Amino acid sequence: MGEDQRLVEARRAYERRAWGDARNHLLAVADAGELAVADLERLGVAAHLSGHGDVATDALERLHHALLDRGDVDGAARWAVWLAIILFQQ
Repeated sequence: MGEDQRLVEARRAYERRAWGDARNHLLAVADAGELAVADLERLGVAAHLSGHGDVATDALERLHHALLDRGDVDGAARWAVWLAIILFQQ
């Protein structure tokens, strides 16, 4: 399955709330290259909800930095708070 198809499958799985499938597909795409900001968000959420805290914290940290790089301070702060909540739960 090509990267584009994996991304389509990842997004479909996320919309179906098939968190494990979404995480697996997004990780496969991430291994082949960079994920877009929205897909980093999907990966962080899907990983957290499928019980993969290390993957979730890594993705959300990357998301936080990507948002800062884009100048989206509010978005970066929002995800930093969620990242802290997830870390406190571990």
